[in-house]
Amino acid sequence: ALTGKPLRAPFEFPQPAGFAELTRDGRTLVVVAGRMLHARDVADGRPRFAPVALANSPQHVELNPDGNSVAVGWLDHDAQGMGEFLETHGLREGARAAGPLRIPGILDGLIFSPDGTRLLAWNFSSATLRDGHTLAPIPGPLARMQLSPRDSIEDGSRIMAAAFDANDGVWLSVAEFMKNGKDVAGLRHHDRTGALRVMSTPG
Repeated sequence: ALTGKPLRAPFEFPQPAGFAELTRDGRTLVVVAGRMLHARDVADGRPRFAPVALANSPQHVELNPDGNSVAVGWLDHDAQGMGEFLETHGLREGARAAGPLRIPGILDGLIFSPDGTRLLAWNFSSATLRDGHTLAPIPGPLARMQLSPRDSIEDGSRIMAAAFDANDGVWLSVAEFMKNGKDVAGLRHHDRTGALRVMSTPG
């Protein structure tokens, strides 16, 4: 029965947690506090591994649904402008599994496919589909998808959200604010092969 009482003593970390989430099986609590990655056994509170120092405080953190890894991304600025580095870490030993991989631009989101084999990263004007374990690009149109020139940000187009379907297809919600005032909310679907189907409805 629900009692409102804690099941165990509180977990303590040296800094406030910017991210905290349970793995799908509920056995591991993954926490990012500052630049440190932690993983605790929920049953006894013991660390799964020694805290891992990341290169920077993450902008994005996403757990792989398979429960075996976590993807993190932090901002970077160089001669090419803003970008975000991605890498994955195993949740059994904390070691880096893949990356760092630099994605141009500031990402708006990361999402794993339901089985954890694919990772989609996107911002307002582009998306890239990667292997969920190696971060290698998945061959096809979504390896590096850029909105076409007619959908440039000057016309107000923007990727608003992204999601996977049960067959590893990708849905992108694109808002297109037209200069003539006839705004369109577009849904774009790429199937597992990358083939595109566009469905738009008047805004």
